[in-house]
Amino acid sequence: MRRFLLTLICTTLIICNNSYAADSLSKAISLQDAFASVADTAFPAIVVIRVTKKIHSQQLIDGQQIPPGFEFFFGPQNHRQQREQLVQGSGSGFIINKDGYIVTNFHVVGDCEEIIVQLKNKKEYKAKVIGSDKKSDLAVIKIDAEKDLPFLKLADSDKVRVGHWAIAVGAPFNMDYSMTVGVVSQKARSVGLNVYENYIQTDASINPGNSGGPLLNIKGEVIGINDFIISPNGPQSGNIGLGFAIPSNMVKNIIGQIISTGKVERPWIGIAMQELNDKIREHMGVKSGVLIRDVFENNPAAKYGLEPGDVVTHVGEKEVNTPHDLQFAVLNFKPGDMIPFTIIRDGKEKQIKVKADRQKKDEVAGTNSFDDSIENNKILSSYGVELTENRGAIYISKVIPGSSAELSGLRPGMQIKEINRLPVKNLEQIKEALGRNSSSLLLYIVDGRSKYFVVLSK
Repeated sequence: MRRFLLTLICTTLIICNNSYAADSLSKAISLQDAFASVADTAFPAIVVIRVTKKIHSQQLIDGQQIPPGFEFFFGPQNHRQQREQLVQGSGSGFIINKDGYIVTNFHVVGDCEEIIVQLKNKKEYKAKVIGSDKKSDLAVIKIDAEKDLPFLKLADSDKVRVGHWAIAVGAPFNMDYSMTVGVVSQKARSVGLNVYENYIQTDASINPGNSGGPLLNIKGEVIGINDFIISPNGPQSGNIGLGFAIPSNMVKNIIGQIISTGKVERPWIGIAMQELNDKIREHMGVKSGVLIRDVFENNPAAKYGLEPGDVVTHVGEKEVNTPHDLQFAVLNFKPGDMIPFTIIRDGKEKQIKVKADRQKKDEVAGTNSFDDSIENNKILSSYGVELTENRGAIYISKVIPGSSAELSGLRPGMQIKEINRLPVKNLEQIKEALGRNSSSLLLYIVDGRSKYFVVLSK
């Protein structure tokens, strides 16, 4: 009986293991088929873009700036030589509607002499630029081809999650229609390459030539446009798993404007922001939000009542916790829209609507001069700073080494515009501000063109 039971158990285990293995194999084959289906569906709507650009270069010719032994080929030394060259390059893109509109990167097609688009069926067409947006590195081009071209659908990139499948398709190193697979590594990345950045990061292999091509989800929908990679020896050395794509929701907004009007208009409200650190959050009694550090005069924010020191918690229905959040929440609106802001001011929640203007050139705050000839005011020396009054304004004249003021980045010459939310221009106003809270101080600092808040404690 015992031998029978042992045999039965072993047989059951073998059957279970075989069943588990068969189930795992079935799932793997289903996933494999899903990837193949993405290729079958997406490839006909993806294009290879080949461009010709005219490059004007002015090079200083001297013996110190060219390789030794090559001076003969450059002629007489110590003069400037103007050159004009035609350079060919390639990139990727995808068809966005049946009429032949194609989305790609600005850096792929900007300032081109000629643009040739190749479809999956090897047919080639000359393309024209409909419009571009350098700030986001996006462009729309168009071909006149057969009717009802296949096109790709843009997904909702806000629903993309870290860990989701990410499938890149393009022409890396002229290898047309290469497909690589990875995952979404992170969202809302900003690296300082373009003015407007909200990148999807992926480890799907992206290389030179992938630029402008789609980053797809497992359904074959576009979640982003492949833009660039980070590699220690430059992009030509290849991918190390750090690729970045412009999210599809940003693409929808920008290419929609380009196709309908040929240009991109953005809202402008005229504020500068900073993140809430723990000290400021505790001092102001707020849990989250974005601190307005400056409101530019004669701009919409100032006209409609936003003030430095306001903490913005929501723009419309969207919660904001970083300047990046606030910037992109505002970009969901159009010039002329009344943008609703939920703010906290002096501990109370308030609703303010600001009518957005059209974005023009960047605004900057003015500068302040500093004269240290006036007698120092040591009323704040216990916080690590000494002050001076000059022309109706308070400036830092000295920062004590090792103090919290030095650790907070304060320097002589900075203007203190407010203490504990009260404007200060003289000694009496400083005393009044200290009466509000002397255990810690919320300073509103003017540093050249920048304005921001700092908390000091003894």
